[in-house]
Amino acid sequence: MSRILGVAILVMGIGSGTAMADMNVSIYQQLRGARDSESKAILKLFIEGTYTALLTTSLRYDADGYPMAFCPPGSEYLAADDLYGLIDKEIVTAKGTRPQPYTGVEPIALVLLNGLQAVYPCESYKRKP
Repeated sequence: MSRILGVAILVMGIGSGTAMADMNVSIYQQLRGARDSESKAILKLFIEGTYTALLTTSLRYDADGYPMAFCPPGSEYLAADDLYGLIDKEIVTAKGTRPQPYTGVEPIALVLLNGLQAVYPCESYKRKP
């Protein structure tokens, strides 16, 4: 239990005196490589929650007549393993396509969004009148 609390404090940034609601690339990679079930559970919860927030925001943009951040894959909800694959691919791909590869400090939500936009782009979006 103390291990869960310790990892949660690391992820949330509470130990630094600031409440940080995001995980960066370095923390993601540390948790992704962890073998203990607590770290895996924390990572899964965070990544699925981040995806749900991005999906909800994108769908809300569409409902309000604005371009979606990405076009979700139909009614299919992406599971944690799918999302890990998108993030891992984005981190590796970015090394060759971005002016600067990810350094480790970037929010993982941004990396996930970039991956979602690369795999699920909105090809033809027409703004609602």
